[in-house]
Amino acid sequence: MLQSYSIFREAGEVIRSHHENWDGTGYPDRLKGETISWLSRLLAVAVYFCSRHQAAAQVLNDIQTQADKMFDPHAVEAIAKAVPATELPRGQREILLAELQAGMVLAGDIYNTSGVLVIAKGKELTAAWINKIQNINNATPLNPYVLVYC
Repeated sequence: MLQSYSIFREAGEVIRSHHENWDGTGYPDRLKGETISWLSRLLAVAVYFCSRHQAAAQVLNDIQTQADKMFDPHAVEAIAKAVPATELPRGQREILLAELQAGMVLAGDIYNTSGVLVIAKGKELTAAWINKIQNINNATPLNPYVLVYC
């Protein structure tokens, strides 16, 4: 589907290979091991994780039993490290700095690259605070993601 659009050619290749298995038993090309692109190996684990409707711990356990068979063990490890970061408490969401709006309340602290606190969680944002955050980000890039209460 994506092959007819040159801008999506690389994405199409990643998607095409995400059903290949680490042990060579997948499809469509029966690729094996590191002949499968790294992004395809990650996508395979992520799609499996997201398609299960079970507790995260159970799905991760299932995935880990398939490492070296269905999945690249390094891709399994990478996804296992990423899963806890995706579990936000209720009432919070992660947005980009560019999406900040006056009236939002920070659910997490914002630090600069040196680890200095820029603005503490709990602060209700004003246009002036958002401008200050953007100016700091222009001078020294901040983490592009911010937690806010919704």
